[in-house]
Amino acid sequence: MSEPAAASPPEEHWRGFADESYGQHDYYVAIVVTGQAQEAALKAGFDALRKEAAQKWKVPSDVEFHAYDIMQGCDDWKVLRGRVGDAASLYRKLLKVIVASGAKVAIEGVGIADLAEEYDNPPYAHEAAARLALEQVDQWCADAGVSAVEITADEISSDMRFATDVFNRAIDGTTVAASDEHPGSLGHVAQPIALVSSASSDGVQAADLVAHIVRRHFEETSAAPRAVKLARSLYHTLLPALTYRGGRAAPKGVIGKNVCLPGGCLA
Repeated sequence: MSEPAAASPPEEHWRGFADESYGQHDYYVAIVVTGQAQEAALKAGFDALRKEAAQKWKVPSDVEFHAYDIMQGCDDWKVLRGRVGDAASLYRKLLKVIVASGAKVAIEGVGIADLAEEYDNPPYAHEAAARLALEQVDQWCADAGVSAVEITADEISSDMRFATDVFNRAIDGTTVAASDEHPGSLGHVAQPIALVSSASSDGVQAADLVAHIVRRHFEETSAAPRAVKLARSLYHTLLPALTYRGGRAAPKGVIGKNVCLPGGCLA
């Protein structure tokens, strides 16, 4: 009697979390990609830091880890105003949680003026950066045999139809920002994406922390020397998780889109 066929292991479920950071010249979109284990590790790490922050600084127990607010001492983080050392220490702990979770991160930066020069009808900067980052996520899925990744993104506009259309164009390939190397529809990126308030999603908060510090490191090089040094230090804390860096975020001297760094693949 023949042995019964072994059951196929269940397909890994991937989720991607997207957020942006932009300044006067550049626009960055980060996507934090997790399997179930990585997402659970990220949540556990953030929950532990929330508990620590609530005990230490009396912030709300469900406080949002918003990069700008932490570093500037705004809103729920006003207790950190003027306390750069404490803010930086918390930010570094959060970045270490992202790295330790094993999540893969794709980040793309585009020059806002460059888009206007390159296209007669330039795409919205978020659309351009998101498309190029999503191309890498789509390729990761194809390489790993994952049929689809579900994307949760921060609300980029109070006009939800506009925000949805931005991502739809990025995913279905109708955007002019699609690269020559990866044209057309991104078949491994599920539609529709979920647009949420960042306060409701640890994954989106992680993407915000990533996008903010990468942009600060690469764009705001004329800031005060201490601020530049801090941004560089925090960036290097995050670096092991930055599996793909493209456009403005690409390492100097690297040509092409496919930049992979130590960070490991999702199990």
